[in-house]
Amino acid sequence: MLARLRQFVPATGSSLVPACLIRGGTSKGVFLLSEDVPAAGPERDEVILNLLGSPDPTGKQLDGLGGGISSTSKVAIMRARPDGLAEYLFGQVALREAMVDWEGSCGNLAAAAGLFAYEQNVLPENALLPSSFSPNHIVVPLWQANASYRMHVHVPRRDASISEQDFVSVSGVPGKAPAVLVEVLDPCAGKDTDFLPTKNVMDTLTLENGQDISATLVLGANPTVFVQPSALGLDGKELPEDVDFASLWPTLRHLMAQAADRMGIEYSAAMRVCWVSPTRDYSCTDGATVSASDVDLLSRITTEGRVHHAHTATGALNLGMAACIPGTVPYEALGAAAGRLREVRVGHPAGTLGVSATVEQRRDGTWDAKAAGMVRTARTLFTGLAEGRKC
Repeated sequence: MLARLRQFVPATGSSLVPACLIRGGTSKGVFLLSEDVPAAGPERDEVILNLLGSPDPTGKQLDGLGGGISSTSKVAIMRARPDGLAEYLFGQVALREAMVDWEGSCGNLAAAAGLFAYEQNVLPENALLPSSFSPNHIVVPLWQANASYRMHVHVPRRDASISEQDFVSVSGVPGKAPAVLVEVLDPCAGKDTDFLPTKNVMDTLTLENGQDISATLVLGANPTVFVQPSALGLDGKELPEDVDFASLWPTLRHLMAQAADRMGIEYSAAMRVCWVSPTRDYSCTDGATVSASDVDLLSRITTEGRVHHAHTATGALNLGMAACIPGTVPYEALGAAAGRLREVRVGHPAGTLGVSATVEQRRDGTWDAKAAGMVRTARTLFTGLAEGRKC
């Protein structure tokens, strides 16, 4: 328990911080309790940068807990809220710059956030909920503080007898672990905007050369621009190493700036571009072949400075909800299967994932995204005292 470790931290002059390192899905991050770090501001950011080893001119974060890529350079700060939810505040830690970006969310790390909150007793037992996913699971209710929406994370119970059938594999992660169901609930509730902020299932954006392309603009779990791969000069089957991201970046930045303006939000590093195409056979990064019959569509998505090695979970959750709405880019990519699936099987560079979603059409024809869920795994890698750099 992190609380017990505080007794080993000197009252003054120490850079020791009680921390956990936890993998969630295809991401990994350092987890901290809010009472163990300074309040929001430059001092807190400095503590986090020192813990993770940023900035590092090489980008490798050799002198910290960061893993040298965006998917493993993450931090989460958690606390109990008065309303019975565990607050999950996410920070994306830059590799080469002294910067922590607090704008977006991470759905993969949400699986770890649920596990952390449960293992560290962030919430009292009476705040936890029964799970409809499995009798061996319990629901940790989260508040995603960056994007302001509720989440339910179904984690294995302490007293559960976990059997082999409770273990699952996540493409991009070696081995198997107990399943963790991550759900986003009413991501646009209480906001002045909708899941489709322009109220259009398809909008027109303009490339730098003046060519118009079709795009579906989504808020939801994180701001996302869905396009067809041909709009970017891609085929949809490419692996991250096949994409010259530096050359593609000006086009992506141009599209995201337009999309942010259309959606009525400020452009931030949390925005993603996702290109979606009909199912086909393709090769994964490990050399295995995924058959067209094993997935319902193909998806590739950006993350900080690269094409994601697997798929962002927030992007997959948005994809699942958008795929339920006729006329969107994801819906059209499903072809004959559109509107008939309980779960959309997504083919990504590292393999496959499944996402289920619920949307409702209002009387005025606009769409309300109610929920989306996907199975991840999570594992605590260490619990202890982390030491930041002293100078």
